[in-house]
Amino acid sequence: MPTSNSNISATFSGNNVVLSGLGKARITLKLTWRDDPDAYGDAIDDVKFYGISMDSPGSDGTSTGLSTSLHRGTYPMDLTGVINGVGNPHSLSPTELGFRDRDGSDNNARLLITGVTNETYTAAVANLYLNGVASDVVITTGQSVGVGWGTEGCGGDNDFVWVKENGTQISTITSGGLTRYPSSGTTTYKLRAYNFLGDETITKTLNVTAYDPPSGTISINNTSPLQNVDSVTVSWTSSGNGGGVQLIGSFAGGTAPTSVGNNDDHTFTPTTAGVNYKLKLKVTNGAGESFTTPNVTYQVRDETPSGINFDDSTDNTPLNRTNRESETITVKDFGPTQYTDNKLPIKSNYPIQVQINGDGVWRDVEQI
Repeated sequence: MPTSNSNISATFSGNNVVLSGLGKARITLKLTWRDDPDAYGDAIDDVKFYGISMDSPGSDGTSTGLSTSLHRGTYPMDLTGVINGVGNPHSLSPTELGFRDRDGSDNNARLLITGVTNETYTAAVANLYLNGVASDVVITTGQSVGVGWGTEGCGGDNDFVWVKENGTQISTITSGGLTRYPSSGTTTYKLRAYNFLGDETITKTLNVTAYDPPSGTISINNTSPLQNVDSVTVSWTSSGNGGGVQLIGSFAGGTAPTSVGNNDDHTFTPTTAGVNYKLKLKVTNGAGESFTTPNVTYQVRDETPSGINFDDSTDNTPLNRTNRESETITVKDFGPTQYTDNKLPIKSNYPIQVQINGDGVWRDVEQI
């Protein structure tokens, strides 16, 4: 433990010893007397002071005593047998008192401070920790934080130690630890320790920043599959961020932006047919905790049918089929003006289906 040297000084004030300065010390007192007890009585009989006990037997003598360790303050002396009415005790100097007997004409006894033995004392030390380190921490709301502290030289009767959380006192023990669950936002922990001997005050302050848990949703405004002339809108919402929001995956014709707003959308027109696209949202809060949504998926198909299936037919005539079998006929030169909104410019007495880019999936169409 670190120590410091004391600088105590001592003086008399009436029947008291006044100690000033820092630290602690032991005081040496000396009592001398020369009396005529039979004629005028004793000027003083006994002196008692924090471990010192001196009396004055006979007509003259000297006695000394060493006190216990004392810190700054005012300490009363127990003086017995003092003659009253003659101004006892009276100051001869800041470190010497005089006592008269009944004749009241001279000092028959003297009490002196002859020594101050300064001692070393434990200096104040105080440390505050969050999760075992003396630095600010960042967490997600709901997580615990270990608040710990330790002090030295602050355990005396005149010392104090307290720990506060956002200004509210949560402990007064000199060293210890608590588990806390800070709410969202910033929580301030402050340790203050006071060492009376050194008149030292140490203050330590650390902060916990708590972010809400990350969350988010993502959706598209269309159902799959889509034509490459259709527009697609991807929408998302997020909360509890602080570390960023990302779209992960690919748009038709490009890569999704890696950094987007908290609550936003993006509209685009697919350009590549026959591709399944996946997108998901990743939300990261300020504590580094992440949340990722499931993928939303959409498929892009070409606008031009590549085949027509006249159900219920087996012969090679494209119309008026009678047998209930299927056949694929390659169709050319169907453009946007001829094939729009799932309608074909073909007349048939039977249901018609189209296949997109030979993908093997037959889709019902409406005839016009």
